[in-house]
Amino acid sequence: IQNLPDAPTINPNDKSSKLLLHQDYSYLDSYLSDLFDSDPFHEILQEWIVLCDLNNLQDNDEIQHLCLKLCKGYNQIGNLAYESSDIEVALECYQVALTLCPSDHSNMRSQLLFNRGIAFIKNHDLDLALSEFEAAIASNPDFEKAYYQRERILYQIDSQSKNYHFTHDWFSRNIPLLTEHLKDMIGKPNLQFLEIGSWEGRSTCWFLEKILTHASSQITCVDTFAGEAYLNLEQNILENVESRFDWNINQVGAAAKVKKHIGESQYILRNLPLDTYDLIYIDGCHLAIDVLSDAVLSWGLLKK
Repeated sequence: IQNLPDAPTINPNDKSSKLLLHQDYSYLDSYLSDLFDSDPFHEILQEWIVLCDLNNLQDNDEIQHLCLKLCKGYNQIGNLAYESSDIEVALECYQVALTLCPSDHSNMRSQLLFNRGIAFIKNHDLDLALSEFEAAIASNPDFEKAYYQRERILYQIDSQSKNYHFTHDWFSRNIPLLTEHLKDMIGKPNLQFLEIGSWEGRSTCWFLEKILTHASSQITCVDTFAGEAYLNLEQNILENVESRFDWNINQVGAAAKVKKHIGESQYILRNLPLDTYDLIYIDGCHLAIDVLSDAVLSWGLLKK
């Protein structure tokens, strides 16, 4: 502090004077806060951050208050950088914030780790993202969003290791919810699932790999395999959707468990047997009238 402009004078030979007074902390707070507002990457601030990291200065209550304030500031800059797609700056700011974050602020630390994980996803670094989400959970075991993202990353890493032909992922966001509610069905015999809207089979493959693992279980898939106009997909994506579905199902090695019905659900559902299915997954056309129609027509098909 004695090297800052207009700072209080500290006598290096007087041990008692090395204990900063309240007004000294106030001065330091004011100086570094003003410096942060004008240039958060100023070299003095960077030196301060290194000093905090090396000497655990957050153990002091008043210094901890300053560090926490700066921590939140760097987190905000990181969020702005992320929204502007400047991922490297976002990651740097989140890391600086973590350095400044007091160790006893576990919720704040877990949020910063979570933010870094999201940034790594944007950078397509799934392994690093997974590491950050696991660290966030270790810091705060009640952080549900981190569990949610970890499950998605684990699924994506697993999918990338297989020879699937997927162009879109509209499914993995549902995996944590499905995992929670379908855990009692895993491996049960004679299960019958109905899937309305299969596209390239991403959800179908997941059901076959994770839930419908018994040899006697089956899934019925309903899709036009033509896509929807409102999705505005490129023509090369809309071509050969059914072929990609068939290919992906074959990668699971469970094609015999799949019954495929090609056409519009409003017609096909009327011809399926009542009181048959243990679970119906509706993910076809997302226009409100079609979702409502699928839900109403599915109701009688579902087992009591």
